[in-house]
Amino acid sequence: MLGCEAGMEIVAQCEELKEALKILPDVRPDVVLAGVENVSRRTERFLSVLLEGMSCGQLVVLGHDREGTAGRRLTRLGVRAYLSKGVPLRYLVSVVCMVHFYGRRAAGGRDPDEAAGNGRPVVLSAREREIVELVAKAMTNAQIGRELHITEGTVKRHLSNVFTKLQAVSRIDAVNKAAAACLID
Repeated sequence: MLGCEAGMEIVAQCEELKEALKILPDVRPDVVLAGVENVSRRTERFLSVLLEGMSCGQLVVLGHDREGTAGRRLTRLGVRAYLSKGVPLRYLVSVVCMVHFYGRRAAGGRDPDEAAGNGRPVVLSAREREIVELVAKAMTNAQIGRELHITEGTVKRHLSNVFTKLQAVSRIDAVNKAAAACLID
């Protein structure tokens, strides 16, 4: 049903944790929707492993909360939203959309836009992202300049800004940090 919603695409469905962990690096979903029967310590371990396997994206959990405490426990793990399995579809869709939209700005340790270790959100301009993506293709500054119709000096200035924002020490370090923060594809 979610796949019929405008703007939503289901990139994979998995029955088992092992299967999900195997495909996550390839599909890199914006939001992972996990269904659980009840929230036990075992479920929390399962979700922790799932969160560790996600390089970026947000986790929403559907389940049954008999005690009324599951939501708080799961958000401490890094889950962005916990909903009852009986929630109406329209509500689920709105929560998934909001988690996707606000997920990168949400407080907490799993924000993919945080620079390596400093806890501050990294915001690269569209041009900076474009340049880092071309650096990832092993293009020189001169080649990037020709591709984007800007001077080599402008490319260098943008790269200098990227290095500062990402606390990168080299071109490859900038690419790796930008990719790890899901700032580039």
